[in-house]
Amino acid sequence: MREKPKILVVEDQRITAEDVKETLEKLGYAVSGIAVTGETAIDIVEKEAPDLVLMDIVLKGEKDGIETANYLRSHFNIPVIYLTAYTDQKMLERAKLTEPSGYLVKPFKEKDLYSVIEITLHKSQTRQNTPGKETVSPIQQKLLSQIQKISLLPPGKEKKQLFQAMNELEQRLEKVLYLQAKGHTCHLVLDSAQESSFDLRISLHQLEPYCKDHLFLKIHRSYLIIPERALYITKKTTRDYELWLKEYSHHPISIPVGRSYLPQLRKIHPDWFIH
Repeated sequence: MREKPKILVVEDQRITAEDVKETLEKLGYAVSGIAVTGETAIDIVEKEAPDLVLMDIVLKGEKDGIETANYLRSHFNIPVIYLTAYTDQKMLERAKLTEPSGYLVKPFKEKDLYSVIEITLHKSQTRQNTPGKETVSPIQQKLLSQIQKISLLPPGKEKKQLFQAMNELEQRLEKVLYLQAKGHTCHLVLDSAQESSFDLRISLHQLEPYCKDHLFLKIHRSYLIIPERALYITKKTTRDYELWLKEYSHHPISIPVGRSYLPQLRKIHPDWFIH
């Protein structure tokens, strides 16, 4: 059983802060304290060394939440998740510069809070286990940036599904070969002897806006691939093409390529057509 992660709540609305504290404790976390100003938050971090900070963007005092988060990041390298009732674009642009681990727009649901905390703690723990080495690959960083965008969506069933899907995807990201539409679910095919596939409880249509052009490449109406896995495209018949992917059980595998996608694929990946 893991030790309870310690979380600091920085929120100047006392009722909201107590509600967040109660929710965190219900979810199995330890609350290091409640701070109503940035200055108090810094003092608590110095004394208690929490694992994560939930930070309201708008705070009273000399430092607002964004300034406080920037200080905590540069001095303590502690992950921060923003809590905000505002979606002002200028404020969000300022917040992005501090490289937060996520955003939650008030009012948020318990499962949304849990998802973004668990993703953040997992990422933080991975870094700690390999000191002196950057453990977040470019593709992982792209995924995390999409998770932050999902955090800004209004509460609802789809947001919950997206959080859960992104969490499952992040855990398997380095092993993913491709995603395939499978009715109302999204089928992950993995390069792994322990787990060859996994079904996300979300449709490819719902997930695609947060993957296509960021993490994956669409080669067929039902398929998204990780481009780094691609070997080459060959002609299967006079009308049909297939793309071969590498390092699956030490043997390449193929999946269909939609003919309407061929012109764009030739343009951006001409090396795939040398065979």
